[in-house]
Amino acid sequence: MLNSYAKCLKALEKLGTIARAGFASEDEIVVGGELVQILASEPAIGSVKGAHAYLKDFSDRAGTLSSACRLAARNLQSKKGKSGKPRFNWYDDFTAVLLEICANNGIEPTVGVDDVSGAARGGLAQLASGFERLLPLEMRSPTPTVMVKRLQRSLKRLREKPQSVAA
Repeated sequence: MLNSYAKCLKALEKLGTIARAGFASEDEIVVGGELVQILASEPAIGSVKGAHAYLKDFSDRAGTLSSACRLAARNLQSKKGKSGKPRFNWYDDFTAVLLEICANNGIEPTVGVDDVSGAARGGLAQLASGFERLLPLEMRSPTPTVMVKRLQRSLKRLREKPQSVAA
């Protein structure tokens, strides 16, 4: 996407050719001249000299943006993400809140799936099931098994995360 933007901006940069009095094709000179006349009639620009300055500034900015888009695209290509589905990072915070509720209310923070019924079991799973109903539909776990897996993965990440020390 960024390379596509860079290409478009590079094409727009050519509009400044007439403003810089550089080499241009006959068509570019005709189009540029017409553009300068239209811009000069704009109250915010007001003159042919102002139109040339405006086009030059626009062209310089388009060139800078084009280069920045290409560089950003190259930088993003060099960054490799982990394969697989994206993590539900927000679920770690959700799980941390549930763990705090468990601790404050003497609820054992256990989680699992009943092998026979497929229902979520354990104090943390029951709590999560209730609180997930408050979430927008697209954020809810589609099945109890998925919810349990999310909780287990979040618990693992939370255990691995260094604990911050309160001052």
